[in-house]
Amino acid sequence: MLYFKTMNEKNFDFYRNLGVDPFKKLAVVGGFNSFTDLELTYPFVKHSESILELGAGYGRCLDFFIAKEYTGKLIAVEQSDPLVKYLKQHYSSRVEILQEDIKTLELKEKVDAALWMWSGIIDFSKEEQLNTTRHIVSLLNHSGRLVVDTPRIGFQTFATHSNDHTIHLDSSYGTLDCYIPDEKEMRELKEKLNMKQLDVIHYLTATDKQRTLYILTK
Repeated sequence: MLYFKTMNEKNFDFYRNLGVDPFKKLAVVGGFNSFTDLELTYPFVKHSESILELGAGYGRCLDFFIAKEYTGKLIAVEQSDPLVKYLKQHYSSRVEILQEDIKTLELKEKVDAALWMWSGIIDFSKEEQLNTTRHIVSLLNHSGRLVVDTPRIGFQTFATHSNDHTIHLDSSYGTLDCYIPDEKEMRELKEKLNMKQLDVIHYLTATDKQRTLYILTK
């Protein structure tokens, strides 16, 4: 039987090829190095005894929580070989680092909060977003929270838009295909997952990129 890669799996090579330094440069261009998203997120998760970061990249979020002197358990999930190597070199003494595919991730214990920051969800097709988010929610404790960060529909980029929701990028690192959910779809997702609450926060990054945080409470 033929196996067809999902949108997310097709994007794996892009992140493997991207590496650490270009990733950090993108954070500066996008205004993510000022941690506006995480400052807005922190009040919702600061009392959590355990936080799971999905797609930890080069450790941007980990730096934030360590600087905040967060004392709970930090678990970082990343699938890219060069990024995992970097995370292990710099964070192993403080963070549990897992090289896993988040679609099939299993944990020894459930967590109080999961963070899917810097557009992580948009690497998945609309159908994949539902299935993957359902799996992530299954890893949360009762009243646990999932924080999802997305760009606003219609944001400006050098990629090619097929429509308002989809992005295709051809670069020296490979191709990247994305699907951006809007607020209506996130509210539908909340209902499909039987989540108790959805908080929506619109914000600007340090370089004026329009973005939205969705905080789903189980």
